[in-house]
Amino acid sequence: MKKVLFATTALIASAGFAAAEVSVGGSANMGFKYTDGDQIVGTGTASEDVALHWEVDFGISGSGETDTGLTFGASIDLDATVGSAGLGGADGEVFVGGAFGTVTVGNVDVATDGLGIGDVGFDGLGVDDIAETGKNVGSADMTYAYSSAGFGVVISYQSAGLDIGDTGIAATYDAGTFNVGLGLSNDESLGDQAMTISAGADLGDFGVGVTYTDNDASGAAYGISGSFDAGLAVVTAIYADADAQTDAAYGLGVAYDLGGGASLGGGFASVDGQTKMDLGINMSF
Repeated sequence: MKKVLFATTALIASAGFAAAEVSVGGSANMGFKYTDGDQIVGTGTASEDVALHWEVDFGISGSGETDTGLTFGASIDLDATVGSAGLGGADGEVFVGGAFGTVTVGNVDVATDGLGIGDVGFDGLGVDDIAETGKNVGSADMTYAYSSAGFGVVISYQSAGLDIGDTGIAATYDAGTFNVGLGLSNDESLGDQAMTISAGADLGDFGVGVTYTDNDASGAAYGISGSFDAGLAVVTAIYADADAQTDAAYGLGVAYDLGGGASLGGGFASVDGQTKMDLGINMSF
C-alpha cells in the first residue's frame, strides 16, 4: 500500500497537534471466467459461459495518535466491478485503540469471518464457500480486538436494528509455522449458532489448511487445502463438502508472481456440480 501524508493548515497551526497520516492503496483484477451451462453475473447474456470479469477496489484510511498514546482513525472502501454503473459500496469504519486493544465501529465483519481456508483461481471459484457454509451467523456493527505474543481475540456485537444482540467471538494463536483458531457466532433473533475451528501450517515450500464448521441450522461443513511453492509458481489444491450441499467441491489453482505487485492466476473447480474455470491478473498498489 502506498502512503501519502497530508497535513491541513489547521493542524499545522494548532499547538499540540501532529500531522495525521492518510494511507491510500488499492487492488484490481481483470480476466475471464467460465461456468458450465450457467450465466455469469454481469454479462447480461444468459447463454454466455465465458465472460470478461474485472474489479477495482480502493481504500482510504486516516490515523493519528494522542499525546497519551491513544490511537484513532477511520477508513473507507470504494469499489466497482463488472456490470456496475459506478462505484459500489462505500464501507466505512472508525476505530480507537491503545494498550487495551482496539474498538472498531461501522461496517465490520462478524468475529469468525477471519477463520477458514483460501480459494483457487485469480478471483476465487467458490470452493472455500462450501467449506465455510454456515460459518458466520448473525451480523455486527462493532468489534473489539486484542493481540499479544501470537495470541489474539476478536469479539463482535450488533448494537442496533432488527439483528440487535447478535454476537461472535474468535480466539487465535499464530506461532509462525502453524496457526489455530476457534470461533463461535450467534444470531439472536433466529436462535442459530455456529462453531468453527481452523488450523494451518507452513512447512517451507509446503502449506496446509483445514477448517470445520458446525451450524445448528445447516449442519456440518469442512474443507482442506494444500499448496506447494515450485519457485516459478504456487500450486494449490482444495477440497470441501457440507451437509447442505448435494455434491462435494474441489479445485486446483496456479499463481505466478509477475513482480511489482502483479500476479497471474488461474484455476479449475467443480462447485455445486458445475465446472468452473478462470484466468486473469491481480494487481495491488
